[in-house]
Formats: sequence, C-alpha cells, structure tokens
Amino acid sequence: MAEKEGGLQACHWTPLKVVAVIATGFLFLAGIGAGIWATVVTLVGSEKESLYAVQVSPGDLRLTIYDENEGKWRLLCSSSHNAQVASLSCEEMGFVRSLSHSVLAADSAGSNGTSGYFCVDGSRLPYARMLSEALVVCECPTGRFLATLCQDCGRRKLSVERIVGGQDASLGKWPWQVSLRYDGTHLCGGSVISAEWVITAAHCFPERNRVVSRWRVFAGAVSQSSAKGLQVGVTSIVYHGGYHPFQDPNSEENSNDIALMHLAAPLSFNEFIQPVCLPALGQPLVDGKICTVTGWGNTQYYGKP
Repeated sequence: MAEKEGGLQACHWTPLKVVAVIATGFLFLAGIGAGIWATVVTLVGSEKESLYAVQVSPGDLRLTIYDENEGKWRLLCSSSHNAQVASLSCEEMGFVRSLSHSVLAADSAGSNGTSGYFCVDGSRLPYARMLSEALVVCECPTGRFLATLCQDCGRRKLSVERIVGGQDASLGKWPWQVSLRYDGTHLCGGSVISAEWVITAAHCFPERNRVVSRWRVFAGAVSQSSAKGLQVGVTSIVYHGGYHPFQDPNSEENSNDIALMHLAAPLSFNEFIQPVCLPALGQPLVDGKICTVTGWGNTQYYGKP
C-alpha cells in the first residue's frame, strides 16, 4: 500500500548526521552559558560604577564631570551658560536646585586631581536631558572653571539616633515628612521636595476631596496635636492622569499613584523642615536595598503589636 503524501516516513541516521547533531547541541549550550556569564558580569560590573557622572567637590564646590571615553574627571570651563549649567548639574545629582555659582581660576585653585576641561556647546544645551549631552572636550584657554552650590536635600539637620520597628519618630528625624489635612482632618502623608512642592499619592484625592482651598499641609512636627508645626495652604494639586482607579472605580491597578501639591507660600527650611531627595536622572534603582518607611499612623494594630 502506498503511503499518503505527507504521511509518516522513516528517518535514517548516518554516523555523520549523529556527530553533526551532537556538535550543534554543544555549541547551543555553550552559547547559553556565555550569555548567562555576560549577563552576570554586566550586572555585577554596573554595581562598581560611580552613581553620578557629575560631582561637586566638598572643598571649593568645583564642578567635575567624568569623561567615560578617557576614564578621568574634567573641570567645566566657564562660559556664558554658567547659570543654566549649574542648575542642570544640581538637578542631575538629585538636588533640588542650584543656589549659586561662581568661577575659580586654575592658577590659584589648582587641578585637584582632575585632568583637562569640558566646554559647553550652547547649541545642544536647550535639548540636553543630561549635562554630558552638551559637552565637548576643550583646552579652556582662560583656565577659569565653574563651581556651584546645590540646595541640600535628604539630610537631617539634627543629630538623632535611628529608630526602627514601628516606634515613634523624634522631631527632626524625618524633616521632609508632612501631614496632609482636609477640613482640618489628617488624610494622607507627603514629602517635601522643594520650598513650594510636596509629593504624595494620587489616591488621596478622590472626587469628594478635590476642593483645593480646604487642603492644608502640616510640616515640622511629629504629632498631629503639636503646637510647633507649620500649617500652609495649597494652591493647586496635580495627580497622574494614568491613575486607573480614578477612571474605573473597580480597577485594582495601582500604577501611577503619584501627585504633587503646590503650596500657597514657600516653606522656610530649618532643622525640622527639609526637602527629601528624588532619584537623579538615570540613577539605577538596585534591588535589595534597605529602605525606611515613614508616615502617620498607629504603632500597633488594633492595640496589638
């Protein structure tokens, strides 16, 4: 009986074919192994890289930029773009803004471990997301370079011991933590990110809580009944348009749960009120880091630890 076209046919293996299949299998496994090794090396290697390619010297506030091509730090030659460059540099390092900038002379200030200069390409600067996108290696004939003072953030002004385990926080321990009140009642926590802005969660603003004039930000305290805290009004609230529960009440998707509040008056920073640092542009967030969660609430669950 003749077999139907496309039916089962016998497969005859010659010694040459067997050798070829085995060799192909070894090459395939070797490729997987090489790929895994390359991935591990890349991940481990990235841990050793400097977090920021832009740094400010703690001594004289000189701005230094890392040259990845030549593996060395360079100074930034002074130019007419100093103010814009100083601001972009501070923001790239995760600071709130540049408070001031100045110009130093290499003859008197010295190189301090740097080698050579970068110059700013003014035509690229308006479109640069990172400072390196607007820089070129140059000679800097004037020998004058940029220094900048960034607004500090994420640091406590008081020396206090760490408190863990859900215990009460001490005043000044978390100076960026604020209470968000609606009609005088605490509803949410937030964090100060600048003198005029507070970051919080979008879920704090359902339709019933959207009368902006009824919101207040309570800062500089660790107790809701504290008489030392500062209360400030709010002029606007901006929440992420992609927060799904506001579009569909039945949605369980909590992505984009973020919002900003613009204060009616700037905060005056002191030992009890300070801005928190936001992640810098391009900063890698590494898994496994220990974080501390702060907020307003009970240290016990219904009276139980």
